[in-house]
Amino acid sequence: MENIQWNKIGNDVSDEQWFDEINKILEKIDFVTPTDEAVHNSDHERGYFHDHLVTLKELTSRILSSTEAINRPQWSLAIKKIIDLTPSGKELLVSIGVSEAEVDSLDEFEFEEALHESGIMDGVCDFHEYTADFCYQSFMNPEVSKRTDFTETLLYVINQDSEGIGSGLSNDDLIKLLKMEHVKNHKDFELIKKRLESFSYLIFLEM
Repeated sequence: MENIQWNKIGNDVSDEQWFDEINKILEKIDFVTPTDEAVHNSDHERGYFHDHLVTLKELTSRILSSTEAINRPQWSLAIKKIIDLTPSGKELLVSIGVSEAEVDSLDEFEFEEALHESGIMDGVCDFHEYTADFCYQSFMNPEVSKRTDFTETLLYVINQDSEGIGSGLSNDDLIKLLKMEHVKNHKDFELIKKRLESFSYLIFLEM
């Protein structure tokens, strides 16, 4: 796990200091290029990004899911930064040596085929190279529904999740969130459902 100074993102610090420290933590997280230390210390169970995942898990459970953090103005910006950490398929293909021009020339079928045949998707699933679940978990505190940017932030996460490399892998967390009273009773719930249905009807077959 990253060396986090929890007192610097505690309840007593200013909003500006809090967000600055959150940024410093997230800037160290990269799901595309592992550090030399991560490569050296990895094994089949841990993968290259184990420490990043532990950091995000702790940051989510201890800070971003708390009522105190949710009431900070910059909370939504922090959540957006976390979903934006999920790499794109293009980034991962380029990281294994495929040129950007070659990636750009692939049609949708060829692109998906390249991701699977290269083993990239196996790595994404096995080693959790996606971040949407951490975002959805942060929305599970009912306090979040009181934010004026609740709908905009949730839809941003859903949109990025649907387009990211781990699309669908966080559906369990999303379904759990959508069944919670503070989401079901929100004034924009039908809007959120409509947006989701345009991405994946399977989610609502399970609800």
